[in-house]
Amino acid sequence: MSTTPNPDQPQPPVSDVPLAPPPGFTWVAEGAARILYRSQKEVFYNPVQEFNRDLSIAMIRDYMTHSTSRKPVRILEALSATGLRSIRYAKELPEGKTILANDIDQAAVESIRMNSEFNKVSPDVLVPNQDDASMVMYRNRTKETMFDVVDLDPYGSPATFLDSAVQSVADGGLLCVTATDMAVLCGSHPEVSYNKYNAIALKEKYCHEMGVRILLGNIDAHAARYKRYIVPLLSLSIDFYARVFVRVYTSPAEAKMSASKVSLVYQCVGCDTHLLQPMLKVTVNGKSTKFAPATGPTAPPHCPHCNKIFRIGGPLWSKPMHDREVIGRILDQVKADPSRYNTSKRITAMLSVASNELPDLPLFYSLPALSNTLHLTTPPLLSVRSAIVARGFRISESHTDSAALKTDAPSSVIWDIMRGWAKLHPPKPPAPTSPAAAILGTEPSFEADFTPRKEAEPVGRGKMARFLPNPTENWGPQARATGKRSADIAVAFAEASSSSSSSSSSSSSSSSSSSSSSMEGVESTGTSDPGIPSAASLLMNAKLKSQAGQAKGAKKHRSKSSKPCKLFLIGDCARESCPYSHDPIHLQEAGIEFTTAPKPDVNITGLPTDHT
Repeated sequence: MSTTPNPDQPQPPVSDVPLAPPPGFTWVAEGAARILYRSQKEVFYNPVQEFNRDLSIAMIRDYMTHSTSRKPVRILEALSATGLRSIRYAKELPEGKTILANDIDQAAVESIRMNSEFNKVSPDVLVPNQDDASMVMYRNRTKETMFDVVDLDPYGSPATFLDSAVQSVADGGLLCVTATDMAVLCGSHPEVSYNKYNAIALKEKYCHEMGVRILLGNIDAHAARYKRYIVPLLSLSIDFYARVFVRVYTSPAEAKMSASKVSLVYQCVGCDTHLLQPMLKVTVNGKSTKFAPATGPTAPPHCPHCNKIFRIGGPLWSKPMHDREVIGRILDQVKADPSRYNTSKRITAMLSVASNELPDLPLFYSLPALSNTLHLTTPPLLSVRSAIVARGFRISESHTDSAALKTDAPSSVIWDIMRGWAKLHPPKPPAPTSPAAAILGTEPSFEADFTPRKEAEPVGRGKMARFLPNPTENWGPQARATGKRSADIAVAFAEASSSSSSSSSSSSSSSSSSSSSSMEGVESTGTSDPGIPSAASLLMNAKLKSQAGQAKGAKKHRSKSSKPCKLFLIGDCARESCPYSHDPIHLQEAGIEFTTAPKPDVNITGLPTDHT
């Protein structure tokens, strides 16, 4: 975690950046934002997600640039936590936007207010709001109140927020969704994937792409219930999470096509053969459109190559995951000013590979997996790609796997090519009942040509890094913040700010007072937010909220009972064996008020001589 500004990152104007955090605080520096915290346990910050935030800014910037509306773009970050993402949106996106930074946790909202004030973000641009994320979106389903951009970045699955999200996005608006439960989407828990996404995920080499496609299919299914549909712009599997950007449109006719955009997957349990089964058949004849259940199955009872059975997964999104035109614009934007994003090299690398994926071909074969099935030494990737191209088929990579063979060649051609390689490089004799024995026991129907071909080379090979390594060790998800976040963070910030301002010049103090007073009375668009208070108001509110826990000297006594121990106040209680509570909160709830630690000589009339 960075505690000082990174000189390699784009910096906002000098007058807009505090020279140092307030006493007792340190900060996280990312992009143009500085997020205050006192302990790493108090705030959840994962530098891995900087790529996510950089990419989101690039996508929203492109959306705003090509928007035909003259109204300010309304952005909702439904799960804001510290507000880092919203503050970056406020400071780095073009003018003409308003941001609602929502979180259900009171301490998180106060952290957003504090960081917004620290970063000098106008309250007219960023409005903190405390509410349930789903309720915020449900209350903004009308045409007048819908959001142009909705950003969902939960800790875990977004499944519970999708129904409200697809209803709160304006027609043609941008929906950005993160899913960090990739173990579920990648098939480790198929029963959970069905409960959350109404799909069975398969744990295969293509599992990351399948997980992204399951997420897309589930979003579209939610949208179709309200006569809406999605158009994916960019859908990626990144590190340990999926991130998708889709446009949401309203059209009853197009919503009827939803089932035709998803397919089941038949996956052989013995080899890597897989087949897709569409869910709906659509016949268009002029102005007439007819729908019928798709015929099938597309797979026989046993695999024609290894004679094993098939498993069934899905449904998954089987239409294109990306919009090449949008990706091209993002690449141009990043290349024009690489210093704008700290992760610009990785954005360029990943989007370049994604833009060259064959859009109409879901899933892929993995060359190492094919070789492992036949117990072969893995052939050079270019040799196999050349053999596929020589047979007249298309081939591309996948952004999820550098050794992927995404091709329209049928499985019979793939296995014939691998049989040809086995003839040139014979493996050890396989077990008689193994899939390798069944596959290699069949003669290939053609002689594969492994001569390297220029047209078979991946686009951009040798010109740019396409699959970048992880920048550090232990690159992955982090645990939730375990420290207690409470109102005292606002107290500490207000006191530190007051101390800092008192030592500054009188002109600075006057300017600060004017700025604080201008923030008072600003109302949030959310129903539960009282507005953005000044530092003095924060201090007063925080002290009131934490008053119950500020009774000095009254140590908390953990007990199964919440009934207060009155003898504790006169120091006449065997604390280790007492079955009643010594918690100051329980004592105050019983109407017993005190401001100092109890002493043995305190005489309190009306107290019983025992605990009953």
